[in-house]
Amino acid sequence: DTDFSQIQDLVVRPGESLAVEIKRWLNPESPQGMAKLVRGCLAIRNNGGGFFVLGFDDKTLEPEDSGRPDAVNETFHGDKIQSLISRFASEPFDIDVYYPERDEKPFVVIAIPSGVRTPVACKSDLIEQGNKLLSRDDVYCRTLRSNNTPSTSKASWKDWGAIMDVCFENREADIGRFVRRHITGLNQ
Repeated sequence: DTDFSQIQDLVVRPGESLAVEIKRWLNPESPQGMAKLVRGCLAIRNNGGGFFVLGFDDKTLEPEDSGRPDAVNETFHGDKIQSLISRFASEPFDIDVYYPERDEKPFVVIAIPSGVRTPVACKSDLIEQGNKLLSRDDVYCRTLRSNNTPSTSKASWKDWGAIMDVCFENREADIGRFVRRHITGLNQ
């Protein structure tokens, strides 16, 4: 349940955080573009959900026209992006794709939901010319390990505590809903 004003705010005032990743335009059909999208979406999912924003320079946070596709909503159609994520995610999860505008130009915001109960790993390799861009069994996360700035990376031992905390919090929420549902029935 994403509020569109929140989505619009991501392109009016972009900023990276552990819940928001910003990237320049990429080609979601190229191996390099696929790898960036999958890594980012899996990392955000493992961090408890958030947003993957396309069309901005991640250093200056200014809109980027270089590489902008002619038909943004076709190139980044929700079904195509969902299919790509599902192809590599060990545990399927729904995403939503939005096309908010800034200066009458569309951008892409992929909303990744919270609710992960076990870490989502990459379920297959993505290889380009002998180079592994994605590796089966890798777990990606959003971290501050790189110069204390939010970034996506393969999880290391330093990240597992935070990943497990997110998973346990979601399991506790599931248990709480279960108990409330059953206790409510007892009072009748």
